[in-house]
Amino acid sequence: MIFTFKFDNKKLRIYLERHSDFSAFYQVFIEKSYPHLVSRIGEGNTIIDAGANIGVFSMMASILVGKTGKVISIEPDPENINILQKNIQLNQLDNVVIVPKALYSESGKILKFYQDGVMSKIIINTLQNEYKSTEVDTITLNLNSPFFT
Repeated sequence: MIFTFKFDNKKLRIYLERHSDFSAFYQVFIEKSYPHLVSRIGEGNTIIDAGANIGVFSMMASILVGKTGKVISIEPDPENINILQKNIQLNQLDNVVIVPKALYSESGKILKFYQDGVMSKIIINTLQNEYKSTEVDTITLNLNSPFFT
């Protein structure tokens, strides 16, 4: 389902597929759960959306930072990345960079990412056979990384 709405006098469209997608949209745009963050985002800023999910907050931040700003959307879940890419393309947001990795204390590690809707997680040294898992690469918040320049 594609839902059209306005944010900051700009028309946005968002692709929502799963129940958790609707929850993310509701939390960010209807409940307005992040006023303390949104009020601090300005034109030209660089914003890091760690755990970007389907890009709801990334879309909002993209509008607020404008053409001179940048949004770095870090997301390890392949299913979320697919929807995140659709949402960025759907709105032609060329100031959003998607980093398909897990945020971790070390870059270049391969970890198991356990998919369970909004409760997805990375668990180290624990067997979690009840969840569908995917191996994901890690990245740190090293600001010298090419993703952040």
